[in-house]
Amino acid sequence: MGLHMLLLQAHFFLAVLPIFVSKSVSTQNNFPIAKPNCTDYCGDASIPFPFGTREGCYLSETFLVTCNDTHYHPPKPFLTNSNIEIKNISLEGQLTVLQFIAKACYARNGTIVHSNEPYITFEEFTVNNTANKFTVVGCDTYAFVYGEWINQNYYETGCTSRCFSKENLDDGSCSGVGCCQTSIPKGVSQVNLTLNSYDNFTKSYDDNHSTVWDFNNCSYAFLAEKSAFTFSPNKLSSLMNVEMLPMVVDWAIDGGTCEESQKDMSSYACKSTNSNCNETDNGYRCYCSEGYEGNPYLSDNDGCKDIDECKNSSLNKCEKDRYCQNEEGTFRCVCPKGYHGDGRALSYDRPVEERSLANYFLSALKQSCLFQVLDDNIVCEGNSEELTSVAMLAKMCLHVKGEDRPSMMEVAKELESLRSEGKHSWNQTEPNEEESESLLSGKMKAFAIENGDDSSSKAIGYDSIRDHIILPMGGAKDEPGLPDGALSCVTTRKIWLAVCFLVKAVAGRLSKEEVWRVNVTLKSNENHTNVREFNSCTYVFHSEESEFTFPLSILSSMRNVEKLPMVVDLSIGNGTCRRRDTKKLAKNLASLQSMPAHPHQQSALQGNCA
Repeated sequence: MGLHMLLLQAHFFLAVLPIFVSKSVSTQNNFPIAKPNCTDYCGDASIPFPFGTREGCYLSETFLVTCNDTHYHPPKPFLTNSNIEIKNISLEGQLTVLQFIAKACYARNGTIVHSNEPYITFEEFTVNNTANKFTVVGCDTYAFVYGEWINQNYYETGCTSRCFSKENLDDGSCSGVGCCQTSIPKGVSQVNLTLNSYDNFTKSYDDNHSTVWDFNNCSYAFLAEKSAFTFSPNKLSSLMNVEMLPMVVDWAIDGGTCEESQKDMSSYACKSTNSNCNETDNGYRCYCSEGYEGNPYLSDNDGCKDIDECKNSSLNKCEKDRYCQNEEGTFRCVCPKGYHGDGRALSYDRPVEERSLANYFLSALKQSCLFQVLDDNIVCEGNSEELTSVAMLAKMCLHVKGEDRPSMMEVAKELESLRSEGKHSWNQTEPNEEESESLLSGKMKAFAIENGDDSSSKAIGYDSIRDHIILPMGGAKDEPGLPDGALSCVTTRKIWLAVCFLVKAVAGRLSKEEVWRVNVTLKSNENHTNVREFNSCTYVFHSEESEFTFPLSILSSMRNVEKLPMVVDLSIGNGTCRRRDTKKLAKNLASLQSMPAHPHQQSALQGNCA
């Protein structure tokens, strides 16, 4: 009985982990989004207030949406009276619009046969610098994105993309070989795109005198939502048929800070009583308080309404839905008649590392307090050796990495081994059919938790100690006037600005291909003549990402730096790792069982079972 209950607890750990999400998330729009008697959609797009399609339905003309049903069927929404097409409006402060991509195509002799340089300007909104990426595609291409910040200052940045054959290209890789990407500054209100080529796609790279033009004769550049584009070799040609891509824009209420805006409640945009204010760089936004959902810009009758968390198990932490009792702005878990406790499968009263059952279980093992978290009847019916064995097996099942977890077949075999060796008091009884079936069903859900050793498993990456070594790598410096090298840092228009390009590299990332040699070269477009008074040198290097941040002082202080660390991957042999077998599992289990008993464990056994 005791073993079966412990296994049921382990199954319960896995079952409850995925269900806990923020209670402020709404599963569907079951609330008004527009003002009364106002249209809340245009074509496939929802139009929530403060946006609206006619006077009296929007907060100000900045939020006017023109629903064009004359030239388009179904109708299409456009921002104010512009040609900027809207795809989506989010109450979280984002607006998704469609923006043209820049193209430049060349004939075999190097002449341009098609080109465009699109631009877009916003009066009150800004382009999101984290949701979007500036992307350049082509094998003989460099491109710029430039314009103005919302405070009227000028910015410019870009990247370069080259390749010498189609075999150099990787699916999904945008690291400078055929495709490059970079971020834009924060607070940009204007976007202009320009495209350039080094050799107009005419340069030959082999003895057969074949050129890049034989497999790629067009360049492309666009600022678009990151999720909207994934590079593949066929994009070198298929992008010719694409006119526009989605771009994310940030919107806010232009009225100063939250504190300043609340001084005049008649113009304060957060109308719902159950709403709060959040400041941004260019105004403020409203959002519903925790436990409420809806449109915070509408008055109480139509604004933020109570979420009934008990109707959605993903919004409450009660062990069962019937234990959930909804309250205004929150909920509480109650136990059925005859039981006591808080009815929860998750305890927010404990430290973060012990809130979930799985983490609480691992924490108890780490502190040698296993017997403090087990039910008294389990402790009485079992003994320290067998319960510790099963607990250690459960610990192995809670490894985050799949290759470190035993399969359910291995778990079943190990439990059967414990039975046959007489390591628990139920070895003379028949195996529990329900228990065996659940162990072998393979229906346990995947999950992610923090490790019991205080380390986090929320990120994916290489082990910098086990898989890498660090080697110093010489940097490259370019005094103004040196002629050789590839495009690196460009400074123009007397603006305090450096636009950095790395040959075959963007933002410090090389191609996915195994690179065993790295060369870095430099060149200046204008020999620093416009910016020499504050910056006379250009630098380029490929180094460990964590080793470099960019303060303005670096423009001069880098002259004194000769080398920076670079991470190199190494491995032994060319074989593969084989999945652990049952013998290795048993060996690890045996070593875990040898852990010394905690004093609390002995006292608990003696106190409850005397």
